[in-house]
Amino acid sequence: MPTVSDLAADLGLVDVFALRRVSDQQLVNLAGAGRGEGWAGNISIDAEREPLIAEALSRPEVVRHEGEPTRIFGPYWTDAAAIVSMGDFVFVMGGGDVANTHDDQLIEVAGEFAWSVGDVPAEKQLADELEVTQAALDIASLPTAKLDDFLADLADTAAGALACEFGAVVTLGPTPRLVIAPSGWQPDATYEEVLNALLKLLGDLSFEEPSVSQDLRDDPHAESPLGFGDGLVSRCVIPLTAGGSRAALIVAHADVTPRGFTSLCQLVASTIGSQASRVLTNLVDDRPSEPVASL
Repeated sequence: MPTVSDLAADLGLVDVFALRRVSDQQLVNLAGAGRGEGWAGNISIDAEREPLIAEALSRPEVVRHEGEPTRIFGPYWTDAAAIVSMGDFVFVMGGGDVANTHDDQLIEVAGEFAWSVGDVPAEKQLADELEVTQAALDIASLPTAKLDDFLADLADTAAGALACEFGAVVTLGPTPRLVIAPSGWQPDATYEEVLNALLKLLGDLSFEEPSVSQDLRDDPHAESPLGFGDGLVSRCVIPLTAGGSRAALIVAHADVTPRGFTSLCQLVASTIGSQASRVLTNLVDDRPSEPVASL
């Protein structure tokens, strides 16, 4: 039996997501091609909060998007997509020749997809677990001789682990500090402008868990120079702690390769935050002469 990837290749599709209904409104990605395969098991969405998915569920026709790259659902962005509802599945097909593929062909192949989808393979689940473990090891292995160097490496490593173009760390002491990852996307602004924007952002967000914005166009806190119009499309804020001191790690995807954050990405982000907080706490404990507030 041909796999979803085989069927997608025959039609010239880049990405296919097989979203299966697990409750009235909850859908999870079980399999697919391209990013749909790479993100299998790592996307769970509420259909009521996804306009294009909700539209596909409400009528039998193919729902399409063509034009500028936009968020189709969850973390998935593309410039061309077609969505077909088929029984317990919603199939999202994007990229490649999807814009030139007739609705009848898409509906037919969606029926074939439905017969091809199985559970998330065990080896895929194991690979995801290893990715989380590797992220923690990478943070634990960073040099800690100089605090600012560690923060720069932390921002760089976290951005790389999450395939982000932008990374930065802000410390929230009496004298806030900003360290931007040395590689990747750089804001067209001064140090003070970026720091002030991030301090305002952090003042508006909860500091308990990582906070994800899948589409900065809809985010009231995404202000220049770190907004959608500046070149960023999605963002994750990861809280950091060290004793009585707080900081935040910010990573973001840019419009050069627009995408959001999967469930696995958010687990990796949380793991990075926990590991980095342990390293920072040890740094503070090992430097009794350095006030905690100067973190």
